[in-house]
Amino acid sequence: MKTTGLKYAVRLMCVILALALMATFTFAQSSTTGAIAGTVQDANGAAVPNAKITVTSTATNAVTESTSGGLGEYRVADLTPGSYYVAVSAANFGAYKANVSVEVGRISTVDPKLKVGGGKGEVVEVTDVVQQVNTQSQEQASNFGQEQISELPINGRRWTNYALLTPGSNPDGTFGLVSFRGISGLLNNFTVDGGDNNNNFYAEERGRTRLTYSTSQDSIQEFQINTSNYSSEYGRAAGGAVNAVTKSGTNKLHGSGYWYDRNNAIGATNPSTKLFGQPYKPTDVRYTYGATVGGPVIKDKVFFFFNWDEFHRNFPGLSIPSTAATSGFGCTSSGTCPTITVSAPVTPCPASNTSASNFTSGTTYSLGEAFYCRFNGNVALAQQAASDVNSFIADPTKGLLGVTPRRGDQRLFLPKLDVRLFGGNLATSFNWLSWNSPSGIQTQPSNILARDEFGNDIVQVKSLNMNYDKAINATTAMSMKYHWSKEHLSGSWQTPLPGQPSVAGVTGSHPPGVSVSNWLPFGTQSYLPRDQNPDETQNQGSMNLTKTVGRHTLKGGLEIINNGEIVSSLNEAYGTYRYTGNYSILNFVSDAYNSTTRAFTGSNARSCFNATVAGGVPCYNSNFTQGVGTLNYGFSTRDYAFYFQDDWKASKRLTLNLGVRYEYEQKPAPQFANPAVAATGVFPSDKNNFGPRLGFSYDALGNGKLAIRGGYGLYFARIINSTISAALTGTGVATAQPSYSLSASTLVGATPLLYPNILSSAAGLTLLPPNVVFFDPSLSNPYIHQGDLIVEYE
Repeated sequence: MKTTGLKYAVRLMCVILALALMATFTFAQSSTTGAIAGTVQDANGAAVPNAKITVTSTATNAVTESTSGGLGEYRVADLTPGSYYVAVSAANFGAYKANVSVEVGRISTVDPKLKVGGGKGEVVEVTDVVQQVNTQSQEQASNFGQEQISELPINGRRWTNYALLTPGSNPDGTFGLVSFRGISGLLNNFTVDGGDNNNNFYAEERGRTRLTYSTSQDSIQEFQINTSNYSSEYGRAAGGAVNAVTKSGTNKLHGSGYWYDRNNAIGATNPSTKLFGQPYKPTDVRYTYGATVGGPVIKDKVFFFFNWDEFHRNFPGLSIPSTAATSGFGCTSSGTCPTITVSAPVTPCPASNTSASNFTSGTTYSLGEAFYCRFNGNVALAQQAASDVNSFIADPTKGLLGVTPRRGDQRLFLPKLDVRLFGGNLATSFNWLSWNSPSGIQTQPSNILARDEFGNDIVQVKSLNMNYDKAINATTAMSMKYHWSKEHLSGSWQTPLPGQPSVAGVTGSHPPGVSVSNWLPFGTQSYLPRDQNPDETQNQGSMNLTKTVGRHTLKGGLEIINNGEIVSSLNEAYGTYRYTGNYSILNFVSDAYNSTTRAFTGSNARSCFNATVAGGVPCYNSNFTQGVGTLNYGFSTRDYAFYFQDDWKASKRLTLNLGVRYEYEQKPAPQFANPAVAATGVFPSDKNNFGPRLGFSYDALGNGKLAIRGGYGLYFARIINSTISAALTGTGVATAQPSYSLSASTLVGATPLLYPNILSSAAGLTLLPPNVVFFDPSLSNPYIHQGDLIVEYE
């Protein structure tokens, strides 16, 4: 919870700062552009005002002009990353020329020193790289340009994994997320060409992490990773802010082609990987290939770029039983399950064979001994039951265990068009992604689940980014951005294995899920099918402006993002039977499983004795669960933000960075408000998210070699849409409930469910009072206070 005193102190400071900045009102954003800045001086170090600065792109011949101020200061903003030719001229001075590289989100410093000469005494300075030490701003950021992207090795060509090379970053879990400075990987923000590149339902990079990448590495020009202390230009993140720019065409035709072959056929066998007790080397073959081409359509006016990228992987999965479970059946830790025999009687046998709880407490029984007691000393029945267990576990012909065919196939297209329009540049890029992975939801080499529980993974993404950047005059530049995207995530089940039952009219052609102790789940996976998980559509617009006033570079902008979610996914909609306890497997397998038909039959296995309930209850002992309710629902959230930033060159060596950002996340209206609980009728709104950003950078030696930087900021992240979804679907009324989990205990007194039957949603809703879930009225967005003091020396 927020501390009240600190909260209002921060709000007051933000309001004062905003009013001060609005006095010299500006707008801007640099998630896609960079800048060139510096001070024009004569040979003695005196300022040269009114010098003309002309910046020309070496790729497209685009020209941007500026004029130095009264103290010789200048800044040319909103430059597309790349190489530029800088020319400086002033009355009674010789010309100055330099080549400089511009990077995304950074200021390239060029401090011209002019010689007196009235057109003579020309100075030419060649700069191949940008200044190594940041003396202009307070942030801790790392840039990755073409050289690093092309030359650094990376596993899988997911370019955002280069973030792990930056200070303060670490893997967050095992699913490809990255944590910056110990903050959850769900609180980061990704943009490509200025457009939102997040899946806002799960708060992950678009497409999530099972696919290889959502944007081809060969289409990325460069990107910047802001890990801390970044300015008010960047928001919707309490962790890191990753901003990427795609390649553009130039006046020269250029292109590339690539092919990567990764095949474990030439690798060693892992001795710990075994199939039915024998060493097994799973197949894993990956091919990545594609091409890029770019060039002029009309020289100096219109340029194109195109990237095609393919990824194909063949990596069959391995279904094995758990080591802990198989050891109870006489199996070894390597998965070898020998024939179970029954011979000698057990003394004492339980007094009753109708309840697993009647086995003598503290006594360890082998599987054969337990079966012997289960059938009152009938060796023939006990041996048949033991044989059924072996067939169920160890026989690959039954289809539950063994190798599962599994693939991952991805295709990407990215066309981009840059047009010089009305004195500015209009860049339009479209990214198209298709990922299809049969049996690919589970990605591990081996899995403790049956072959029919892997699940198929499908991702389709289309995204459009349009950016218009224009220098209005020598001191003012504007930028407008529009982003649209549609992302479809889905998971489907595989074809049922031979002999598996189904319930016509309720589960279609698929069986319920089954989990036998800690042994091996099979049937329908609890979270499948999920036809829309979700379908997410985004519309984003922003407008930004930069203006230089004396020593102040004033920036500001506003942004609106609308996130539309459509979800068709109900956990355990097709029911799950969980047979738990030390000996429930005996009741289940010995009577219910037919090794010939590979089906579950009979009723004795599904009615275990319970003295407290007349007639008995299902032997899953309150461990049948089923989700009932609405499979399809939709909602929208909307994000609003504005910011102001003043980068003030207080002296030749000292730069002060002062900013404030405001963010508001508008939640949807509850869909099934319960009149008995007023809090279910409205979601709380956290409207006081003002975040100040204060920083400084000091050039200690005056030569750009030693920088002392520091700052403080308050950073806000989103409440992710899946959390909002849980509140929407977890509340209902007597006649409607989007999502509800039934258990077997609910069915006591009703007709017991016997495998493989499940309830219809309508029947399930009549058995329970509606559930209620609501947000705390004082709910606030995730946020962090962050401060740094950095000393950097070249």
